[in-house]
Amino acid sequence: VSGVGVLNSYGMTENTASIAIDPRDGLRKEGSSGIRVPYTRIRVVAPVEKGTGIRLCGPQEIGMLQIKGPGLSSGYVNPTHDADARTEDGWLITGDLGRVDEDGYVFVTGRAKDTIVRGGHNIDPAVIEEPLLQLRGVLHAAAVGKPDRHAGEIPVAYVQLVPGVRATATELIASLTGRVAERAAIPKEIYIVDELPLTDVGKPIKSALRKDAAERAFAMAVSEATGLSSTAGELAVAVRPDPLHGQVVAIVVCGVAAAEQAAMGARISDVMSGYAFAYEVEWN
Repeated sequence: VSGVGVLNSYGMTENTASIAIDPRDGLRKEGSSGIRVPYTRIRVVAPVEKGTGIRLCGPQEIGMLQIKGPGLSSGYVNPTHDADARTEDGWLITGDLGRVDEDGYVFVTGRAKDTIVRGGHNIDPAVIEEPLLQLRGVLHAAAVGKPDRHAGEIPVAYVQLVPGVRATATELIASLTGRVAERAAIPKEIYIVDELPLTDVGKPIKSALRKDAAERAFAMAVSEATGLSSTAGELAVAVRPDPLHGQVVAIVVCGVAAAEQAAMGARISDVMSGYAFAYEVEWN
């Protein structure tokens, strides 16, 4: 409309902004952030077990994007952050998942911390979100991992529908048949919400969604183990930050007699031992 060309780009503060950008006069590829800027190197590293070295991804293979070049900052003000952000040979670990095609075009597909790990299988949320967003009645969609005692995590999705559209979670899951390439990635549950939490630039706030998914999982697990009801006010579960563990599951139980608390606590301990989360129980 304006007659001014717009170039997609990929950058971050640690590299004094630009990492890759669409060529001004060359080929542009839909979904890509262009090609690397001069003197900046980009490599894609496959996830491997700690201590086993690295494996570089081939063209079109999704992995962790790492960068190196003269624009890279010398480090963080707090040097403890460098340990997780840089490799021993000086590459910056961006925290972004992506791929580079045969022509050198960079595609950023998501954040590593957003990866859903189901039974040791890594699932990129984009393989769930993109098919959902292609459905006519879906306005916003986000996929996250929900804690699971057996698989570690299972994929679930949050959906905000276009105003006036009606759809059920069952219908949305059925619509994904044949659209999601990985069977393990098909969401076990879809939560239809009135409003998806978004950042100022319109991206889903996945930390809030992961917190909600975890609270749903733990509330259901504890309820099934104890017979306590969240809707009746007998049970409340919240995931909150913790300086020692990173986060802790706070379980509040109401109305249980002192004589029954030991047995009830044992049931809670039994179910929570199946999760890799610290927890605490409060009796009211």
